[in-house]
Amino acid sequence: LFKLMGDNKFDKVLNIGCGPNLYPSMIVAPYLDDDGKIFMADYSYKNLSYLRRLKEYNGQEIKMWEKFENLLVSVDDSIYRNCIQKTIKNMVIQKGDIFNLSKNEYDCGVAFFVTESIGSNIDIFNKATKCLIDSIKKDGIIITAHVLGSRDYYAGMNTKFPSTKITTKDLDSIYKHYLKNYEILPISHSGEGATPRSG
Repeated sequence: LFKLMGDNKFDKVLNIGCGPNLYPSMIVAPYLDDDGKIFMADYSYKNLSYLRRLKEYNGQEIKMWEKFENLLVSVDDSIYRNCIQKTIKNMVIQKGDIFNLSKNEYDCGVAFFVTESIGSNIDIFNKATKCLIDSIKKDGIIITAHVLGSRDYYAGMNTKFPSTKITTKDLDSIYKHYLKNYEILPISHSGEGATPRSG
């Protein structure tokens, strides 16, 4: 991202399907104009309520994000110090639906584990990914993260979440179709906390 941006700054960033998470926005916050906005868009009332509490500077809940900021600072202190504060200061919290995004609206879009987590069908994944791409300006940047090979999973009693079992080939197919330039970086994780959830 640092190499792509140079001295450029984002005016409008979309974090679609953000959930109760700050980490995707914290990654892009240093590249935001001082008056720029990060639009935190999610469909869940509970997730939006949590973000609103953060926006009110709930100290205890903000503290849990300091570990991730410290990790980013260890990568580049000059870029990422105080990225929590900038994220919270500049975020706009709103209900969002990836299938109803305005076209050519944002300078940057981030979506972590979103488009494969809407349904169990590759057509839904492809449609959601296209809607995300269409919402970004032609010279904009899209940053996504995906879980490969995921399956539907349960999180608590009677709470089932869908997931499309995608492959690197699926990612390459959709991004090659709609983007001139893209890069897929496979990442695996091992060590403490590496045991994945069921699915």
